[in-house]
Amino acid sequence: MLIDRGRLYLHPQESAAPYTFSLPEEGEGSLVLPGGKGVVDWAYKPLPEKWPQDPFQVYLNPDTLAAPLTLRTWQQGDRIQPFGMRGQKKVERLFHR
Repeated sequence: MLIDRGRLYLHPQESAAPYTFSLPEEGEGSLVLPGGKGVVDWAYKPLPEKWPQDPFQVYLNPDTLAAPLTLRTWQQGDRIQPFGMRGQKKVERLFHR
């Protein structure tokens, strides 16, 4: 991102070096992503009575997941099924221009 003479210019981010990290099957922790591009925190605990309105949090049903959960860089063809949407969408289509 660059701001020049009152204009905002967005440029594609450089590709991250590929990484893979398996989350432990219990407990909680933090992971700083390679290159310091973010932090992922996780915890296994009961759902809150009221869902927080934080767009950067996700709640998963452990009964529908295959352990261990793996956090990795995007790969061609990755799909996601967001809450409230029918069917799956390619991650690439959600974030591509």
